[in-house]
Amino acid sequence: MTFYELYLRSFYDSNGDGLGDLQGLKQKLDYLCDLGVDHVWFLPIMKSPAFHGYTVSNFFEVNPVYGDLKDLRETLNEGHKKRY
Repeated sequence: MTFYELYLRSFYDSNGDGLGDLQGLKQKLDYLCDLGVDHVWFLPIMKSPAFHGYTVSNFFEVNPVYGDLKDLRETLNEGHKKRY
């Protein structure tokens, strides 16, 4: 098994705001598969007042910089489809 620790903020920006986001990750899932990645380990992506995200203020909301719960669900579903 190959895990990829992912800091979403710096991974891939899909909307041109300079910050990586869930839609960007979804667009790059094939790239990760080509690298041999089986699992993605997210650094904190939940709503937080801190830049690094480790002081989570709401465990039921995605940091709006990255998208929303719909984006998270779509990305996870697409990622699960890539597994063999």
